[in-house]
Amino acid sequence: MKARTILTGCGVGVVVMMPYLWPILSPYRFAFYHSFHSLRPIIWAVLIDFIVVSVLATVFFFHFEKRGNIYRSLIWALVATRIVALIREVHSSTSWPVSRLWQSATAQVLIFLAAVALWKLAPRTYEVLAKGFAILIALAGLSALWIVPELLYFGLRHKAPDPVLAHSLPTSDQAAKSANSEHAPRIVWLVFDELSYDQTFDHRFPGLAMPAFDELRTRSFLFQDVQAAGYYTERAVPSLLLGRVVDDIRSDLDGRALLKLSGQKGWSVLDPQATLFADARRNGWTTGLAGWWNPYCRILPETLDSCYWSTDESNGIFSAENSVLENATAPFLSKMGRTAVKTVEQQHRASLEAIMQQGQALIADEKIRFVFIHLPVPHPPGIYDRSTGKLRDAGSYIDNLALADRSLGELVNSLDATASAGNTTLIVTSDHSWRTPMWRSNTGLLAEEQTASQGGFDARPMLMIHFPEQTREVDVRQPFAQLTLHRIIVSMLQGHIESAADLEAWSQTQWTQEPASLPKNALAGAAAGKQ
Repeated sequence: MKARTILTGCGVGVVVMMPYLWPILSPYRFAFYHSFHSLRPIIWAVLIDFIVVSVLATVFFFHFEKRGNIYRSLIWALVATRIVALIREVHSSTSWPVSRLWQSATAQVLIFLAAVALWKLAPRTYEVLAKGFAILIALAGLSALWIVPELLYFGLRHKAPDPVLAHSLPTSDQAAKSANSEHAPRIVWLVFDELSYDQTFDHRFPGLAMPAFDELRTRSFLFQDVQAAGYYTERAVPSLLLGRVVDDIRSDLDGRALLKLSGQKGWSVLDPQATLFADARRNGWTTGLAGWWNPYCRILPETLDSCYWSTDESNGIFSAENSVLENATAPFLSKMGRTAVKTVEQQHRASLEAIMQQGQALIADEKIRFVFIHLPVPHPPGIYDRSTGKLRDAGSYIDNLALADRSLGELVNSLDATASAGNTTLIVTSDHSWRTPMWRSNTGLLAEEQTASQGGFDARPMLMIHFPEQTREVDVRQPFAQLTLHRIIVSMLQGHIESAADLEAWSQTQWTQEPASLPKNALAGAAAGKQ
């Protein structure tokens, strides 16, 4: 058997398995970052499937080579068409924009018919193209020389994260003593993922009711032109917690966050002691967190008295909770509709339900004075039916906006039921706005989403701040750098801002100062008060 035949078979394995190889082998390591289960069952399954596909492809090509000049065979038309079809079939588990080119079987039929016509009418041209195609696949097969050793290393090295850090930490007795006063100030910070200011207030979808947001607006500071700190959750939230722009983020094999900060060369491990939670602890506040997507309990150790995090742990048809055998056979079972892996919608719904439960428990625990809750709505996929008020495995961003409003109402009710409600500042933000260009490219927009977006992208995230006993709306119309929220919260933790009047006085000097770590075009704005 020729070495080129083996490389060609391995090349087919690389192309076919790439959607499952890339999350593990990518230098960003997001599969490791977002998982609180051991990835060993997935790593070993991917390695097994890669070897099986490569061996089968090698045997396939060897068989046809024995029958003569393989490059004159129509088999290359079938191989090329099948590889393109595989890209289309795995689209639901990837975010490759190119895969949208193959949303129907028509594309596959046209490709095959064109190849057949070329094979029949211009056989020499077909042979040249087949040889070129085979060379490209063989070159891809060279990557097996590092893919297999790396998967072996990851499979042997990777271990499950500490289950305590992945779920919850007990409230520390020492920190709880700082909250012994029933009149001590409290902060509840709610982050609604992908909540658009424009869709919530400026251009709300016709007929969409958001009573919780509307009511809170009447007694809060409303920032109408917030300049986002980031486009992705992995960057935006750490930016807010650190008070510095995170230009890029990746993970090491232990799931720790490595950051590239604006104005700083190289990568550095996220320092928990540089975050707002450490600031809170240094100022005598207890801290609690219930969050989505980011591995908060892993990257913020020793700064949280209570912590819970959940993630839509989607690895396509693989699951870290399944055995190696179950994952290895999943690609084949999925073709027969027999895979039992949860859908993205089911995972998203489970994350919301878990975080709402943990978030309400945090709010009810009045020993926790600095509460941070990061919710997975209205971030797609749609998991709500606004007409019936019930969760489901479908829906649009507009439905999820209604769900976000319902979630806000439930959390505010939980807060109002506490004795500390009268001394609690409520902050409602989003990490970034509704990223219509990304969703239009990845999954497409539903008809009512197209109508709502009007074909454009409004980058303004949400920001409202309600102080104890505040009864009037204050509209901040000037451009406001989202990163300035970090300085506001630091001043709250230090006791410099405890009321609406304090924030208005603080704004006279502080909002006009450009944060040193912001890009030059991200300027803080001044407030414009309104009854």
